[in-house]
Order: sequence, then structure tokens, then C-alpha cells
Amino acid sequence: MARPKRSATSPTLKVLDFMSTLSRTICGMSMLQRLDAADVLPAAAELRARTYELLRLEPGSAVIDVGCGAGPAVSELSWLGFRAVGVDLSAEMLEEARRRSPDRDFLIGDAYALPVDGGFAGYRADKVFHELAEPEVALAEARRVLVPGGRGAGDRFLRSGADPGDRARAGFGDHRTPDRAGIPTAARRKRVS
Repeated sequence: MARPKRSATSPTLKVLDFMSTLSRTICGMSMLQRLDAADVLPAAAELRARTYELLRLEPGSAVIDVGCGAGPAVSELSWLGFRAVGVDLSAEMLEEARRRSPDRDFLIGDAYALPVDGGFAGYRADKVFHELAEPEVALAEARRVLVPGGRGAGDRFLRSGADPGDRARAGFGDHRTPDRAGIPTAARRKRVS
């Protein structure tokens, strides 16, 4: 059976051409350029704002942004009146974060062993947990740095297939909650004891 001919202006060909162009463009971009391009999208800004709301922080509260990249959330959280600290594995990303926001705190480290003692009312991890081989270890570390009643939020938690109560708590919510409802979907593969 012969395939129907499509004109060069058909919607299907336009979409395929756009996707091909987009793929070539993205392939030529650095990680920083890709993150910057994504961060300016309206949906990304809305998601960041929603994670800030879900943390329910009091003015002046300390919040840690794990996987901060070039630091847009750290800058936004600081501007909103919180004491924000950014942590990332990439020295290149942190160098750029410090260049963009020299008056903000950025530390090199990873989600499994954060380079801080604790005392944070909020823990934010955007685009982090789905990349981790052992999310339950990072979750335990998040709980270690949070003060009693501290809360966590991130895009992975918001998009999880968890029950509505989990989504309302942005994943692990009050870190004192010992039940299953307090563990993001990614971490449920290996339950934290």
C-alpha cells in the first residue's frame, strides 16, 4: 500500500521539521545553555514558584536548594526574603552561579552528603531525585538537614504518581512523618527505615 503524499506545508511535516531543528539546536548547546533556556519558560517559572509556596517558609527562614545549577532559585528565594544556600555537584555551574549572584551562598556537594550541618526550614530539589541511583539516601540526607517541621519540595515530587496527599505535601512534607505518605515515589523503591 502506498503512503499518501503530504505537502511540504502539512502540519505533520512542520512538526517533524521543528523537532529536527530543535534537536540539532539542543545538541549544540552546553548544559548551562539548555538549563537557561528551560528556566525562562513560563511553566518552569510557575513550577519554581509553586515549590516556594509548598515550602511554607516564614520570612527569614533558611532554605537549601540541592542541584541549584546556575542558581536561579537561590536568587529568587533570597529576593523573597529567605536565607537561601545553593548546592551543586558541578564546579562549572557554581562558578556561573557565583558570577551571576556574587552575594549569594553556593557550595559544592551532592544530595547524598550535603556540605552543611543542618538548620534548614526548607529543602528544594528540582530535577534531582529522578537522576539519583539511591534516592532514599538523598531523602535521609534531606531529613538530616531539615529542622523539626521542615519541608521539602521539588518538581519530581509534584509530578509523582503519588496520592493527592503526597502531592499536597510536595513529596515528603513534614520530615517527621514516619509513614509511607512522607516518601516521594522515586524513594519508595527502597523504603527508608
